[in-house]
Amino acid sequence: MRPHHTHLTPLLAILFTCAAAAGCGGDDDGPDPAEPDAGAAAPDAEVVTLEPTDPIGLMSPAEIEAACWDAIEAGGGEGYIVQCNGFQQYTPLVSDCIELMETLEPDCAATYADLLSCSATIIDAPCDTAVADTRCAPLVACY
Repeated sequence: MRPHHTHLTPLLAILFTCAAAAGCGGDDDGPDPAEPDAGAAAPDAEVVTLEPTDPIGLMSPAEIEAACWDAIEAGGGEGYIVQCNGFQQYTPLVSDCIELMETLEPDCAATYADLLSCSATIIDAPCDTAVADTRCAPLVACY
C-alpha cells in the first residue's frame, strides 16, 4: 500500500506521491531505473474523443476515465517511480485519478491539456517542484 500525505495538494496526489512525510523537491537525482508498470492497460470501454480545450470540470464519467488513463500514461504509467533526494515519487493508479476527478466542480476552468501537462512533469522535469507548481497551477485552482 502506498502512503498518502496530507501536505500534498489533491492534484499533486494524482501525479506523484512522496514516500516520506518530509516532502520532495530540490536537486534532481534522476529517474529510477525501475520500469513503468507494463501490466496496466485501459479497459475495454466506450470510445471517447477528448480535445485539448475540453474543461475537465464538465467531463462525463466516461471522459473522466479516458482522461485519467491518458494522464497516468503521460506520467509514465501506473507505478512509475522517480527517486528524488532519497524520496520516491510515483505515478498513482488510474482509479485514484478517477476518484479525485469526480470531485471537481463544474466551474473548474482547467482543461484536458492542463491535466496532461501537469501529469507529464514526472517525466519531463522529475523532482523539480517549481515546474510542477507552474504546470499544475490551473488544476490546483480547482480545489
